[in-house]
Amino acid sequence: MLKCILQTISEQRKVTDKVTDKVTDKSGAKVLNLIQNNPSVTIPEMMQALGMSDSGVRKILRRLQQQGALRRVGANKNGHWEIIK
Repeated sequence: MLKCILQTISEQRKVTDKVTDKVTDKSGAKVLNLIQNNPSVTIPEMMQALGMSDSGVRKILRRLQQQGALRRVGANKNGHWEIIK
C-alpha cells in the first residue's frame, strides 16, 4: 500500500513540474520580449506589464540568467539588460 501511495505522489510531482515549466517558459518569453523592446526596463515596470509580483519577476530573471539567455550590464540603478541568445 505504501508503494502505491509513493508512486501516486511521484506521478503527481512530475505533472506539477511540467505545468510549472510551461508557465515559467511563457513568462520567460514575455520577459525577454519586454527587454527586447526596452533594454532599460525596470523590475517594477515588468511587474506591472506582466501582472506579477516582485519575487515572481526576479525568479524568472534569475532563471534566464542561469540559462545564459540574459545578463545585466552595469549597475542596478542605471544599467540595462542584454539578451545573449
